[in-house]
Parts: sequence; structure tokens; C-alpha cells
Amino acid sequence: MTSQVNFRGKSIFWVDWAVRNQQKPDLNPLIPDNDIAESQPHADSFLGLHEVIPYKIDTRIPRLPWGSQKALIINLVSEKKLSETHGESSTIQQLMESSGLDTKVVFAHEDDDPNKLRLVLASNHWDIIHFCGHMSVTDNQFIGQSGGLTAAQFVASCCRAGPPRLVILNACKSGDTSTVTDVAGISGPIAEQFCIRGVDAVIATRWDIWDVAAKDFSIGFWMYLARVINQISDREAVSIDVRSAVLFARKGLKSLHPNRDACWLAYALFESRKDGCIIPSQNIVIPGVMPGEYHPPFIDIHNHTMICEHLSPGSAGLYLMSAPACTGKTSISKLTLQTLGFDNEMIDECYQSTRHDHLLKTIEVIKNQLERIDEAPLLPLIIDDAEILINHVGSGIFQSLLQISRVVPLLLITRERTEHQGLYMFPFEKFGLNPDELIHLKPHIMTPVGLAAYMEAHFGVQLNTKEALNLSVRMNGTFFAMPKFVESYAESKTNLDLLECPRNAPLLNRLSTISDEEILAIQMISELETPIACKLRCMVAWDKLAKKGIVQNKSGVFETLCSLDILQDWFDADEIPSDGEINEVLQKIPAFLRDIMIPDEDMQTLIDLDDPNNPALPKHPIFTKLFTAYTINTYISDEVKQWAKHKDLALAMRFAMNALLAIDPTGQMSYLSDGYDKPEMEIKINQPIENETRNFSALQLLSILRAGTNQTTNILDEELKIWFDNPQKLMDAITQMPDLILFELRGRIPSLSIPTCKLLGEFIIAHVDQFQTSNPAEAALMYQLWLKGSYLSQDKIWRTPKWKGLKEESRNTFLKNGPKSETIWRMKEINYQAHHLLMFKSHTERELDLLITSKEALSIESELRHELMLLHYDFGQILLRHILFSSKDYTFHAFCCHVEKLAEQFSQPPSKMFDDKDQIPNFERYFQFFRLCQLLIQQRAELQQDSDARSELSWIRDLMETAVQMGQMKKNPNLRKALMSEAASRSIALNRRNDISWTDIDLRIRARQLRELRDRVWKDIGAPPKWITEELAPHLVRSFDPSFPLPPFMREKIPRELWGEMPAENWIQVIDSAFEKLVGTTYQKTLDLTHILRHDSATDQEMDHYLGAQSALCVSRVAALMWRGTRDMGRLAKPFGQIAATYPELLSEQERKDAERFRPPPSHS
Repeated sequence: MTSQVNFRGKSIFWVDWAVRNQQKPDLNPLIPDNDIAESQPHADSFLGLHEVIPYKIDTRIPRLPWGSQKALIINLVSEKKLSETHGESSTIQQLMESSGLDTKVVFAHEDDDPNKLRLVLASNHWDIIHFCGHMSVTDNQFIGQSGGLTAAQFVASCCRAGPPRLVILNACKSGDTSTVTDVAGISGPIAEQFCIRGVDAVIATRWDIWDVAAKDFSIGFWMYLARVINQISDREAVSIDVRSAVLFARKGLKSLHPNRDACWLAYALFESRKDGCIIPSQNIVIPGVMPGEYHPPFIDIHNHTMICEHLSPGSAGLYLMSAPACTGKTSISKLTLQTLGFDNEMIDECYQSTRHDHLLKTIEVIKNQLERIDEAPLLPLIIDDAEILINHVGSGIFQSLLQISRVVPLLLITRERTEHQGLYMFPFEKFGLNPDELIHLKPHIMTPVGLAAYMEAHFGVQLNTKEALNLSVRMNGTFFAMPKFVESYAESKTNLDLLECPRNAPLLNRLSTISDEEILAIQMISELETPIACKLRCMVAWDKLAKKGIVQNKSGVFETLCSLDILQDWFDADEIPSDGEINEVLQKIPAFLRDIMIPDEDMQTLIDLDDPNNPALPKHPIFTKLFTAYTINTYISDEVKQWAKHKDLALAMRFAMNALLAIDPTGQMSYLSDGYDKPEMEIKINQPIENETRNFSALQLLSILRAGTNQTTNILDEELKIWFDNPQKLMDAITQMPDLILFELRGRIPSLSIPTCKLLGEFIIAHVDQFQTSNPAEAALMYQLWLKGSYLSQDKIWRTPKWKGLKEESRNTFLKNGPKSETIWRMKEINYQAHHLLMFKSHTERELDLLITSKEALSIESELRHELMLLHYDFGQILLRHILFSSKDYTFHAFCCHVEKLAEQFSQPPSKMFDDKDQIPNFERYFQFFRLCQLLIQQRAELQQDSDARSELSWIRDLMETAVQMGQMKKNPNLRKALMSEAASRSIALNRRNDISWTDIDLRIRARQLRELRDRVWKDIGAPPKWITEELAPHLVRSFDPSFPLPPFMREKIPRELWGEMPAENWIQVIDSAFEKLVGTTYQKTLDLTHILRHDSATDQEMDHYLGAQSALCVSRVAALMWRGTRDMGRLAKPFGQIAATYPELLSEQERKDAERFRPPPSHS
């Protein structure tokens, strides 16, 4: 008896009938109904056995232009076993492989971690996916019956590397149109979701299906396709007649199970394209030129294909590409869009940058556009400069990004430095993303083999492995300089040297994109003598600027500049509180800062990013801001110093100066000492701004003099000149506080410039009736001023009768104070005598006299520790400047004696007259500088015995390179000066070497190195602190260079074609005039190095071939020398241990272990 159940028009009744028909077919025959057109009668059977009527699900997703011709068979094993699935997958695999498909079978148990299956699905672009197993429907659609993997997750993972072309879902109710599952705006069954995402064809079931019938359908379907496809070609697209294959399989089911019409009718076809299902060829067409570039792209084809597939329209997911600057991230991402077939307009739509979108409005707009997928542009989205996002943790922006990534492929591009590795993952860690939901991509990595192939294929340049390796090192792994090379190639002037990428070139290029507010932030640090600024100071100052309406962006601008590598994190591990000091330090921090806490789970995530024993690990969140700082990247500091001052800089620096005091008026809070703590900064920052009136009070003068202690710039000189221009106000201030002002003024004389000393001398003469030589304080001031003026200048003022009389009367006054006073003044006098010899006597004339004064200085004994340290430091400097030009062994011995005497004083008690404990760190840095100079001079003497030109030139190059690296250690720039001055000294000394035979390549390398040193001298003049000692500077720059007959400051003013018109005889006159204007000194007799400068500079390729590639080993060699010579210095060996630990390649195991204790740990931002 047949069933009389009326199920017309109600899908739930169809599902119910299908189960009964498969169980008791005779009692539940198929009753045709308009609800399913394929159930209608046709000829002697039903319409669905004569034609396939697909569900049409339109997609707006363009098809991926190429295919993988890979197929994946998923056999899902459940507790409720399907006995036929194993045989099904095995037979299908054979049929697929016979058609030429690269087929993989995955057996997954639904109780296993579903992420394992998701990773497999996302690992490749699959042209065909065939699923056999259970599928269940409750409130949503699930793969399997345990509910561990939702339909949404399954679809996303299958499409992660690009939508497949054909998907077979051989599972119960996989095409049940009554099922509603909403995935990021996609409503409908899983089959429809696949179509919307761009899958050409999906075969799914309308209801529950008998596993025997399921196996029979699959085998029939693939038997048909295997017969008609024959063999898939990787060179041609293949059209798959899915409708005919479905029809064939249906007929097979009708034949095998004649009364179970629910079996064949269960299988429905969903189509998204008018041209059916096409498996594209594997030919990926890569554009010949990248967007915005003029040279062929450098491609790692496997990596590029993977990036394209992940970003293909129809896929979805979150992708992160983190790599150092200028590694091709932006270019490759745009090339990916171009490879996918996007035109320029579409590329502009897909590519966004947060570079100057500090409020991140772009992301919110995109999120709103994607709220409904049927209205959204389903194109990949690339957000460049995404490092700025780290400044917005907690703002909800990361939730918005996740929402976007569940609809479209979202690629975040970030510049990531080594110390920030893993940092940009942190905000996503807390969301518990699955492994396939956040995937790391990488730009194409330049390899020597790949570079050689690229150069030969596109430019016909053949390189052997060594040449390719050297070239890739010079290119710094980037194609930054490729435009210049392509231009030369187009002119048939192939020059590989044009490919070299100077380390500062990408940074300088980046400077051209920074905003006005970023310039202000940079200058708040770069204008410091020691360019280090505590992070909390910067944040507080910037927030105050924002409240005043001067800036619009948040203080995250500093972190953004760090991510751009324009600024850098800096800290001193020695200043971070130890475990035993934490509580005491915390108690001195204001409560509102102390109460800031990071949630435990977030802190654990941070800990997992790094070594738990790392001494830089923040023991309390506020420590990160109190004990870390920002500094300027050494590679661009010279450029930044040339900028015009920002209009709001003076106010910003004043806010920064007072920022920490505003937080903690008691001044008890500990923090990282920085450039704003330098006394000279008080003078600079408190100068009048805008409409402020200058303060000429006695207290202001006293404050200025105290702040000018040990000035290293000319800021005190500039300020005093203003006072000298107002002599009556100066005299009034002195009259109000004579003892204190005159005491401080006398203390500043050693660091004042000669012109300032002359102004003070003229001021005293003009007010001589108000200065009493009988007063000890005034007498000391006048006598010391006369000593400096008469010995260090040739100005006639110091030889006038008035000054001679003042000098004698003043000397008689302080001599009355006893032998101790006489000793002090004798130390000062022989110091000035030595300086006089250095300044006004030729090298040969002064050597013996220098030794005589040095011997007297070494013989002085005194309880005045500070005065003795000053004496030996000054003599060390004087003798070193003499030695660096040329010297005898006994002069070097005298220098070493002064260095030893300086070190001896560290263990002596301070004098009762003067507590100099706060001065010890300065003298310790001087001692480090002298020890390094000793090592380098000794190594030079040993090297000279070999008389080898190549070794000499190689060491000069290595010293110059190491000086750049040492420049990152901001607190002792003298070490950088020692290295660069030694390189300059060696370059000059080669002029006197008669024991070496110089080849043409030797001379051209010498010419190149000499030109690099000359450029450094000019930079020193324009932007101190100096890298090369003053004694060597004139010898380097006074010689005429036919290739560059103008000094740098004139080159921009005169066209290049007119350079050669300057006669050589005018060069000295121009240089001397420039020196007198910029430095205030002229030089009468210097070495002539013109015979070297007549040679062209060696090319990069020649340098690499002759000296070896310029790599980290250059620094390693100098680092090893320094470390071996300073390991016995205890804590004072720290800067040498730091660079040795950073460049340990040439150290022994024990040396490396010893250096590791000084390795600077990464800073936590």
C-alpha cells in the first residue's frame, strides 16, 4: 500500500519522505511535485533522470586565473561509522589520478582537533574537494556529528587559499535549502556559501543519504569524468561537464536501487557561473613590471603563487606579512593584485595605508561596507603600514579587523625589526584564533642563486656564486636602487655599483613621507645633545601639546616612528630596578601610574613572546615607559639635523623638560636618565619663545652658568654673547650675587670658546674698576681667563698692559693661599701650555716640548682627585691628538702613562674641598675611550710589520663600519670617535709608508676611503658631536680633489657641469675661508693628499673583490679586537662586551660567553 502523506510545497516533508523511501521504498514512492522540478514525470521516468536542473547561485567573484590541478579527498571518520566511505575514497583517488589530478586523501576523525583538518584545507589551493562523511544540522550546519567544526569554518578553510572549482559534499543534507546558516552575512546552506565565494559547481544532497548509495554516486560520477577528461594538461584549461557526470551517476543509482528514488534525487547541483566548471591551466602569468616600478619583478614563483592564492577573491582570512623595511612587501602585495587580473582602479580600491590615518577611520569604513556580503565588494583588502595598529590595543580595532577577515582576505603589512619579532601577533593572541585563521606570509627573499638567474634573464649579466653573494650583500637584500641601474642599462652603461643600497637610503626615502607632527616628534629627540628621551616624558609632553591644540594625533606617533625605524627603542639594563628595588621604586611613583596594570592573561602572552629570564622584562607596566626611551636612528641623524626647526619645537621641548616634574613634583620618582637631564638643555629650552621677554636677573645668569657645566656644544657661548651685548645688565646681575656668579663663571672658562673668552676679557677691562684683584674669587677668575686667552689665542688683548697687570695682581692674590693653591694653578698652566703647543706649533716642533710638559704633569702629586683627573684627561687628549697624526714610541708611552694615572684616581678618595663623585662616570667614559685608542694604536703597529696594502685598507674599512655600529650606543659617542679617528689616522699615515708598493686598485680604494672621511669631516663641522678628532680634520679636507672640486656646502649651489671650472690653486683659499667661518680657526700647514685624490674611487664590485664583501664580519673583526683588549676592565668593559655579543662570529667560546652578560636585551614596547 502506498503512502498518502501530503508533502507538497513543504521541504520538511521532502526530507521526511526521503528517509522513508530509502528505508521502505515500496511503501513510499516518489510523488512528483513542482517544489522540485527534477521530480516531475518525463517520458517513462522523471525529469531529473534526463537532465540536471541546477540551482543558480550568482557570484561576483572573478575566477582565479590559474589552477593547481590538485584534488583533496576528505574521509571523515565518526563514531557512527559509514562502512562504505573508505572504499569510496580509495576508488575515487584512483579515478582522479587516472585523469591526471594530483590527489591527496585525508582521513580525519571528527573527535580530533578540528584545527588539524583546517590546516590541511588551508595549506593548498585545491581545484577539487571531495568530502565524504557525516554532516549534521541543529541550530547551524556542522561537519560531522560532534559539532566541533561548523559549516562556516569548513567553507572558510576550503577557500583559504582560493576557492576550489568543484566541491562534492557527499554527506547528509549538505544541500538542504531549508537549512539557514549565517556566516559573515552569507545565508543559506553550505553549498550556497561555496558558490557565493566563487566555486564554479557544488554537488550536495537535499536530505539524508544512504551510505551505500553515496558510494555508488561518487564512483559513478568520477567514472564518467575520468572517461571524458582523459588527461588533464598543466598547460591548458579543462572544462568539466559536471551536469553530464551528475546525470550519469543518477542513472546509475536508479539502476542499482530502482525503487529508492530518494537516492538519485538527493543529489543536487549548485552552479555559480554561466560557462560551467573549468579547471584552469597551471600557467600563472606574472606582469612584466610591478605597479609603480620600472624594472621586472624579482619573483619566488612558489611563494608568489601562494600569496596570490591566499589573497584571491572569494577566499577569506587574516594574513600578516611582517618583515624589515624595503624588503618588497608593498611591491609584492600590489603585484599580487596585478597577477590576479586587477586593473589600476581595482588595485587602488584594494590597497589602503594607515600611514597618516592615525585615527584608523579607513578600517571602520571598510567594516561597515562589509556588514552584508550581498552588498559588499568581495575583493581582497591590503592594509599597509599596519604597525601603527599596535598603538590602538584595547580600542576595538582588532575586533573590526577580525570581522573584515571573515568576509574577505585581509593582509596586514608591517615593518618589523628583529627586536619586535612576534609583537604584532600579540593583539590577536587573545582572540584564540585557529591556526588557519591567522597565516603568516613573507615577501620574496633574495638569494644569490635567484639574483644571478634574475640578472641574467632580464639584463644578460652573468654572475658566479661569489659575485652574486657579494652583490646581494651590497644590495642589502632589496631592489631599492634598481631604478638607477635600469636607467644605466637602458643607456647601454650597465653598472652594477648602482645597485648598492646604502643602509640609510631607504630611511632617507622614508623621511620624505613623514607628516608635520612626526617632524616635531623627531626633533624633540634629535635636537638633544644626547638624543635619548624617556618614553613617559615624551608621552606626557605630547599629550600636553594635544590639549593645547598644537597636535591632533596621539602620543603613539613615537611608536609609529619606531616602527618606521626612524626612531628606535633604547634603554640601559643597569638602570632598570632589580628585584630587590622594585617595591621601593614603586612607592615613589605617583599612585595613578602605579595602579596601571596589564591583565594577567595579556602579561603571560607577553612573557611567552620572550625569555622569562630576560632582565628587560617589564616587572610592572609603568616600568616600560619609565625605564625605556626613544632615540634617533644613527643612519639618518645627520640628515635630520639639517632640517629647519619646527615652529612649535621650542614649546614642545619645554613641555618635555618639565613633563616628569609635572607628574611627580617631589622629584623622587626614578626614571631612565636622558638627554633632557643634561644641564645644557636647561639653557637651550628656557630661551625665550614667541613674545616672551628675556630674563636678565642674577638668578637667571646663575642658572645659565650652572647649566653650562662641561658644555659640549656652544649653547653657553651663545647665551653669554647675549649678556655681553647687554653689558650693564650683566654687571647688575654680577653685583647682586658676586661670589656665586663669579665662582660659576670661573668654572665655565675651560669649556668656553676663545671668542667668548675675548668678550669676557673686554667686559672686565671695560668694568675694571668693579673687579678687585685682591678678592680671591675675582682674582681666580681673571687669572684663569688670562691663562686660557694668552695660551690658546694670539689675540693682542691678552698682551696689553692692563691685562698683564691684572694677571700679576691676581696671581699674587691666590699664591697667598699656600702651596696647595699654587699646585692647582700650576696644573692649569702646564695644561694650557700643552694645548698651546698643539695649536700653534708644527708636529715636529712640538713633540719634545710636549714630552717635557707631560713629564712634569706626571710628576705632580696632590690630594685633589678631581684636579688630577682633569689634568691626566687633558694630557691624554692632547697627546692622543698628536699621536694620531704621527709620533714616536716614547710619546705613545707618555700617553699610556696618563691613561694609567687617570685610572688610578678612581680608587682614590675625593678631596675634602670638592665632592666629585658625580663626575666619576664622565671620567670613566674618558678612560674607556683612551683604552680603545691604546688598543687600536698597538694593533696598527703590529699590522705595519706586514707591509701589506690589502690588510691596511681592509682594516680602515672595518674601523669605519664599526664606528657606525658603535654610534648606536648613544651614551659614549667618544668610542665612535676613537674608531673613526683611527681610520682617518691610518688613511693619512699611508701617505708616509715607503715600505708598501701601491697598485692601481690600492690607490683607488685609498681615494674612495679618503673621500668618505672628508665627507665625514664636513658633517662634523655642520652637526656635532664630532666623529673625527680636530687634529686630523684639516689634513683630510685641505687637499684638492679634481673629482669634487667644491666642498659639500657649495655643491648644491653650483651646477655640476661648472664644478670643474674651479682652479686647484683656489681650493685652499676656499677651504680656509670656510674653516675660519665655521670653526673660527685657520690652518697654515697640512699634508697634501691631492696625488691620491687624482684617482677615481674604486667601485663597490672592486672593493668586494679585493677586500671581501662588506658584511657583519667586518665589525666582528674589530669587535673581537676590542673585547680581547678590554675584558679585564670589569663593568667598564660593558660597551665593548655589548658589541662583541652582537657580533660574536670571531670570538672563542669562552670569549663569547663572557660577552653575553653585556648583551643588550630587547626592549618591550
